[in-house]
Amino acid sequence: MARDNSEDAVSWNVFRFLERNNLIEGFLSSITGLYLKSSEAIYWSYSQKENKVLSELNEARREFGKVIKRGSEPDIIIKTDKAQFFIEAKLTAGNDTIPSNKNSSKKYESGGQNWFSKVFKSDYKTIAVIEKKYELLRFWLLGTWMANQQGLNFYLINLVLSEREKDIENIFKGYIRESERKKFIRITWEDIYRYISDTNSSKDKDIILNYFRNKTIGYDGEGKLQRAFSINL
Repeated sequence: MARDNSEDAVSWNVFRFLERNNLIEGFLSSITGLYLKSSEAIYWSYSQKENKVLSELNEARREFGKVIKRGSEPDIIIKTDKAQFFIEAKLTAGNDTIPSNKNSSKKYESGGQNWFSKVFKSDYKTIAVIEKKYELLRFWLLGTWMANQQGLNFYLINLVLSEREKDIENIFKGYIRESERKKFIRITWEDIYRYISDTNSSKDKDIILNYFRNKTIGYDGEGKLQRAFSINL
């Protein structure tokens, strides 16, 4: 949280606002078409209800051969009555990631009674190493398995800037098996801004909208300060 321009800092500021103003369920309902209620926001794997790392996530980590202390950690997990969401937030970074050990797939392909083959069209090496979608692969694998265990729908949401990663849905959907109960969705920070703008007055609404309007992400190659979000002022 020390760096104001970090994805973690922006994610915390925006989603804590949504959570404190009871807007999470409405926003997620607006992008899924489901009527959602009873949401719990879990930031960086910490469950406020359990007062520890989310137990279902640790169970999934063990099932697929992950070391608990160094396990996959979604930025935000939202649990509702009908669906579970993994939100992978990107600000300045992109979705191209590879495993630190390219020759070890842990139990990704064999765990969960070969769950991998049920939710992916391509093999581990193709997706994680060659196409460099390792991070998204992990979250799709663990998230779909967790949701299935609980009888919930699953959504992996890639939250990006509107001008970036415009083709990520088409790319990643080419590797995964989607259904009505499990989907990958690209949304933008600007989508959240518009949703907040359109809501009735809520506590600190002007503060969070000004945060969006004035947020910067450092200087470009010509020394010009860059605005984070594409918002008409």
